[in-house]
Amino acid sequence: MIVKKVATSQNAPPKSKAANVRALADYIAGPGGGGDGEKVEHRGALNLLNIDHDGQVQEMIDLAETAKRSPQPVQHWILSWRENEQPTTAQADEAVRMFLGEMGLAEHQAIYALHRNTNIWHVHLAVNRVNPETEKLVTVNKGFDHEIAHRAIARIERRQRWEPVPHPLYDVRPDGEPERARPRGDGERQPSARARDFEERAGERSAERIAIEDAAPLIRRAHNWRELHAALAPKGIRFEKKGSGALLWVGDQAVKASAAGRDCSMAALQKRLGEYMPGPTVTTPQSVPHPLEPEPPLLQMYTEARRKHYQERAAGRAQNIDRQREEVRRAAERHRQERADIFRGSWQGKGALLNALRSTLAARQAAEKAALQDRHKLERATLRRDKGRFPSCEEWLSRFEGDYAEEWRHRERRPVTLEGPKFDPPAPRDIRAFRAVIDGGRVHYYLTGSPGAPAFTDRGKTIDIHDSRQRESVGGPAAKRTEVGRHHGTRRRTIQADLRRAGR
Repeated sequence: MIVKKVATSQNAPPKSKAANVRALADYIAGPGGGGDGEKVEHRGALNLLNIDHDGQVQEMIDLAETAKRSPQPVQHWILSWRENEQPTTAQADEAVRMFLGEMGLAEHQAIYALHRNTNIWHVHLAVNRVNPETEKLVTVNKGFDHEIAHRAIARIERRQRWEPVPHPLYDVRPDGEPERARPRGDGERQPSARARDFEERAGERSAERIAIEDAAPLIRRAHNWRELHAALAPKGIRFEKKGSGALLWVGDQAVKASAAGRDCSMAALQKRLGEYMPGPTVTTPQSVPHPLEPEPPLLQMYTEARRKHYQERAAGRAQNIDRQREEVRRAAERHRQERADIFRGSWQGKGALLNALRSTLAARQAAEKAALQDRHKLERATLRRDKGRFPSCEEWLSRFEGDYAEEWRHRERRPVTLEGPKFDPPAPRDIRAFRAVIDGGRVHYYLTGSPGAPAFTDRGKTIDIHDSRQRESVGGPAAKRTEVGRHHGTRRRTIQADLRRAGR
């Protein structure tokens, strides 16, 4: 599972606290909830007295407005399942309760909904951090709430048996307690969610990943500032002081030095290398695409086509801006010349005529200026349409015959070759892999070639499964339903279907 906290957009027009809460709650669980192809499959609320949506939203607004010093006490979280994982409504409810319990917000107001976007299922959650009893604002883990959120996700995955994402922040011990998989400050950092989103869309390494994987090892090996600058230069990276911190320039893109690792921050480096010494002044090179995987030629073709597209778009935009500015300048000059020509000479005794002429001239020139602005706006819109967003890597790969897009989508799930002992995963089996032994009114089914007790026994009205760990033995999705079935009837129907398919 993946957890994400959605921050309030800094570019959006300012809204009141009540408007923010209502817009968020309506998007999550309102009658017209969802958007961009999302479908609301299930709605829920916790610790609210009202049962209708509007009443719940107003109740949450009333409590949120008691937090005078907080601009937005209601947080927006998203809990996402992996592709093709489909939670039930009960599992979605349980996941929300477990998440809020781990965050210490179990008694707080919450509105949530299970959304589906194609085959991606996720829960949107709005939780009010104002305590309903004390009316005080609760700050989770002193502001480091992502730490607790990842711990909650580890518990949910263990409880509901979901597949963890690669390189999780927390693992769950055999006793059920989560522990950090990567101790703080140890090892290399992972790129931020924003950087990973860019990589998913563009098919190339983000500046953050280059700083972590390429720059950080060079910085750690440097014994002085001169070595540091000399090691980074061939990679097209430079280290600069910025205020009390530092920036790593990857081409023409800036990344905080601390994003590459705590030991790469300005404070840590000054302790190790002494007072900062700037490197030689160099011209910042243009960023060059770095494909995530240099092997597949299609990925290199994509990054090159994407780079060319945005270069042409930038050049076209610059030319359009220069041309429009020149047209505005010429129009303004022409209007000034018209006013000078018309009002030249003496207008003494013709005040009324002068005022009328000024008014009509100003109206005509204003109309010409408005028409020019509308034309320029239309030209910019046409340019955005013709040279808009380049397709994402997955969209572009789907144009070719083959499974390139599927391989890209599931690239993180590819098997990794490891040194040492190898494990052969069990192959799915159906009823043909079993031999039947009649024992009175019972039929025992043994796995062919496997000595010992039977895997399951058919008693007529019921079927006994002797080893629930053999969930792969009955074959595919049916086996999973057999394992989790609570009633003998469910198990019987599942296995009888396999028996019928085998021709029994």
